[in-house]
Amino acid sequence: WLVMMGAYMVYTFGVLHFPHPGGWGVIVLLAVLSVFASVGFGVFMFGLLPALRMSMSMCSLWGVLSFSMVGTAFPTLAMDGALQALAELFPMRHFFIFYEIVVFGGNPMSTVAINIAALVLFAAAPVFVLPRISKALKEYIYIA
Repeated sequence: WLVMMGAYMVYTFGVLHFPHPGGWGVIVLLAVLSVFASVGFGVFMFGLLPALRMSMSMCSLWGVLSFSMVGTAFPTLAMDGALQALAELFPMRHFFIFYEIVVFGGNPMSTVAINIAALVLFAAAPVFVLPRISKALKEYIYIA
């Protein structure tokens, strides 16, 4: 996933010369954080729902809802308060904010410190369900 994200970033900002006043260091940091946050979220879902089919279905649903909840289809600030709070539970929302403010805007990374912390928390989320993952891998009988 890191290779895919790196290829996307090189193509978008290197080959197509998409403007990015934030610089390459920020782009690489964002790519690494977003990949680790997405993988961490997926493993966390497996820890919550140890049946592989259910965790994959939940992650698919979460991924589809991400596009609506991050503000690409409808501005998050115009959503109800409950939906604005729910939007914070999507790793893609924090990626989008970081991308918009730092990469496109060229603002300092301190302006998105909360979003960076959220991406790190998503990446570390599997730590909270390690016992359940261990139990599922040792005891669960997978049907082929």
